[in-house]
Amino acid sequence: MVEEPIVRNISARDMLLLVDLSGSMDERDFTTELGEQITRLDAVKTVLGEFIERREGDRVGLAVFGDAAFPQTSFTEDLSAVQTLLEELQPRMAGPRTMIGDAIGLAIRLFESSEKDNKVAILLTDGNDTGSQMPVAKAAQIAASNGIVIHTIAMGNPQTVGEQALDLPLLRDISAVTGGQFFLALDRTELNTIYDELDQIEPELIESLSYRPTVEYFHIPLALLLVLDLGFMLIFIFLHRGQTLTNFTAHTRDT
Repeated sequence: MVEEPIVRNISARDMLLLVDLSGSMDERDFTTELGEQITRLDAVKTVLGEFIERREGDRVGLAVFGDAAFPQTSFTEDLSAVQTLLEELQPRMAGPRTMIGDAIGLAIRLFESSEKDNKVAILLTDGNDTGSQMPVAKAAQIAASNGIVIHTIAMGNPQTVGEQALDLPLLRDISAVTGGQFFLALDRTELNTIYDELDQIEPELIESLSYRPTVEYFHIPLALLLVLDLGFMLIFIFLHRGQTLTNFTAHTRDT
C-alpha cells in the first residue's frame, strides 16, 4: 500500500564566508549602538553572527586569511558551530598580511566538494592583496568558471595609504568577474545594511525532496498459506494413522 507523500526540505546553496584577519582588523574605528569604540573584527563578528542566524536555508562554511588562507569549517547546516568558530577569531591569527588571491583559491578548492548548483562566497577585507601566490585576477576567473559568485565587502577608511590601503578597484573587479556585488562599509551601520542587502540578493533557498513510503502486506497471505499447509499435513497424518490402525486390527483378527 502506498502511503501519503513525505516532504523533506534540505539546503540548496553552499555559502562560504571569507574573513580577513590581518593586523589592521584590530583598528578601533567602529562604533557600537551605545557609542563604544570596537575593533573592525568585533564589528564583523556582531553583524556577521546575526547574518549567519538567518541562513537556515543554506549550508555555511567559514574560512580566514592573512599570510595564507585557512578553512575553519566545511559547509554545514550547524549554524551554531559556525557562530562559535566566528567568535573565536582574533586579528593576526592567520598572520598580519592580506592574501586575497589565496583566499579565493581556497574557496575554489572548498567548493570542489560541493554538490550544490548555487555556490556563493562573501569576502570581507579592510586591505589590499599583499603578495598572494595565486594572482587575484586569475583566481576570480577560475572561480567564475566554476560557477562561484563572490560578493566583496570593503571595510575601513578608503583614504588609508600604504600596505593597509583599500584596493577598491580590485574588489569591484572580483565581484564583476564572478557575478557578485561590491559593498563599502565605513561604519557598523553600513556593515549591517550590507548584510541586510545580501539577505535580499541571496534569499533563503531550500530544495524539497519528496517520496511516498510503501507498506508491504505479503506476510498476511503467506501466513494463511502456511496455516492451510499445516492443516492439510495434520489431516493427512491423521488419515494415514487411521488407515494404518484399521489394517493392523484386521490383520490381528485374521491371525
